[in-house]
Amino acid sequence: MKNQRDAGLRTLCASLVAACPFYLTNGASAQDTSAWTTVLDFETRYFSWERTKGNWPGQPRQNGTQSYTPFSLQTTGTPADNWKFEFLARGGYVGTTRSALPFAPPFGVPYSTGTVATATDTLLTGTVTYLGFSGWQPFYTLSLNLPTGETVLLGKKGIARTDPDLVDIPAFGEGFNHEHTVGANVPITSDIVASFSVGYTEKGAYNREVGDISTLNGAVLPFDRVEHGNTTAFSANVAGNVGQLGFYVSGAVTLSEPDRVNSVDVFKSGRNYFLAGNLTWRWDEMWTSAVTASYVHTDKLYLADPTSGALLLEPFNSNSNLVRVEFAQTLAWQSFTFSGNVAYMRRDANEYVPTAQSFVPAKTKWSVGGGVKYAANSRWTLSARAERFWIDEYPKPDFDPFIGFVSGLPMSYVGTMIAAGVTMTF
Repeated sequence: MKNQRDAGLRTLCASLVAACPFYLTNGASAQDTSAWTTVLDFETRYFSWERTKGNWPGQPRQNGTQSYTPFSLQTTGTPADNWKFEFLARGGYVGTTRSALPFAPPFGVPYSTGTVATATDTLLTGTVTYLGFSGWQPFYTLSLNLPTGETVLLGKKGIARTDPDLVDIPAFGEGFNHEHTVGANVPITSDIVASFSVGYTEKGAYNREVGDISTLNGAVLPFDRVEHGNTTAFSANVAGNVGQLGFYVSGAVTLSEPDRVNSVDVFKSGRNYFLAGNLTWRWDEMWTSAVTASYVHTDKLYLADPTSGALLLEPFNSNSNLVRVEFAQTLAWQSFTFSGNVAYMRRDANEYVPTAQSFVPAKTKWSVGGGVKYAANSRWTLSARAERFWIDEYPKPDFDPFIGFVSGLPMSYVGTMIAAGVTMTF
């Protein structure tokens, strides 16, 4: 459940940044229009990681890899006066392998490897914006998540589900989701625009395997029927340029309905708050620096009472605050753009005491990377990048049903990501 919440927060952050059609560059006005433009983006990413600290004595290091190939096709145009249309299709293919020890050695479960190779879910998005009003531009966005991924992982496949801080795709699919967003862009000046929106996402049910309690292997039958709670999100954003300074600030509040398994409420997420910002300084025609930061807080969960089934507010907050900060530097030279970045993430410990099963320890992540883009011509751009990351997680006591709590181990991970891609504009 924790991995699902972390992945959901990541998706929210990415969605809010992607949903800023008003973001301005090079002093362009939000009311600029152009003919139809189509962009095809294709990239292959490879992740490799291992747990360097926190492995049980005498056992191999936990490790894993992921090959992920996302691709997208985006079309933008103004086929009629005062109307702007934007369409996006995004999909991909992922192959993940993870080797781990599911339980502590006293349980007798051997070190095992899970492998999954599947298409990811497919995202279809369409936005229509009306430009005919003076002082504001209303828009409507429809987003569809098509369940083309894999959600039932039988046998040892379930072991391949991975911490979202280690790979891009921690799980491999959901149900059919449809999101409806209405809002308006409000130009403040020719170079600064604010945007306000409200969106509702209805999340469809999907099947998921039931793990064998003694091995964690996915059993053939029965399946669980999982329904994530529908959400309502309110967001506000401001973006623009002031001289050499570019900026954006985004904020959102998300309300969730209960998550259900086999038509029974199991928990309800608390109210989620998201804040992000970016400052970009263009030193000259070649050098640009940028700082990006985000903060996420989620209120206490409502958990199903084992006796009555009613959803009751948990005594302490099982969610952790999440902070991310990144500094990036780019150098544009002839047809090349070189970039370097350093990023930091901190997840606080939640409010439970360390001896509680609901306790989640603090975690930090540092990453350093760089890349290069080459514009072969006005239509073709090639890119390559790489990143090295280090993760440290504080100890969490393990629970043995026979002897109670036993000492936990601090855990550390190290990993590498390399990627290459191509972008075509036509």
